[in-house]
Amino acid sequence: MRYNNDHKALVIGAGPSMTVPNIRELEEFEGVVICTNKSLGPTIQGLNRCPDVCVILDASHDVLSGLMPHHAVACMEQGYTHFLVATQCHKNVVQWLVANVAHDHLHFFHSSIPEELLENVNFMLKKFWDVPVIDSGGNAGLLALKISNQLGASITGMLGMEHSHKLDEKWTNEQAFEYKIIYAPEDHQTFAVTPSFQGYLNKLVAWVREHDCVNLTDWGWPYCMRDKIPLKYMTRAEFVKS
Repeated sequence: MRYNNDHKALVIGAGPSMTVPNIRELEEFEGVVICTNKSLGPTIQGLNRCPDVCVILDASHDVLSGLMPHHAVACMEQGYTHFLVATQCHKNVVQWLVANVAHDHLHFFHSSIPEELLENVNFMLKKFWDVPVIDSGGNAGLLALKISNQLGASITGMLGMEHSHKLDEKWTNEQAFEYKIIYAPEDHQTFAVTPSFQGYLNKLVAWVREHDCVNLTDWGWPYCMRDKIPLKYMTRAEFVKS
């Protein structure tokens, strides 16, 4: 792992700020880099190197589209990135990973299910296949934060972790009705938070109360609520220099 003296980590999720130009501003970062399957390609392009860890939690077959571009394949061939893969991932995704990733860089886990939803299921999962059961928080980005802490990072920068949507005219009235539309006049922003994103934000707030994290995105709920929650904001250049 690429630890520097301060044991810093960078987590790159798949939110709107996850763009190659934004990631490129972090190119000189020297700590551990953890991304999700959706942010793998842009991370490689922006940093001009492979991440240390890629977290794959999504059960959709569409995950392959983010893994198969030529830059991602090149990353596999270098054998540098460790892939942390949930056992509920689509079988085609798992087969492709097994065929393209060195087996000592491929790590499986069961994503835990709360006991109040399904009693004893985590115990049963371990009986089927003896791999760790990890509480992912339901989101790959949140799991990446947990991994950064497990790897010993004393401070973690977050990009693409807004858990907020830009307003979209393609939404139907029914979709928009279910979303919480946030108007943040002091920051000249309007965005939407879905019910699932609200749950993720609640998990994020609980996490940052216990761990030293820095938001590297000047948009969305975590940024607009920066004076209300214990989550510092830095520009990407400030984070790299700090």
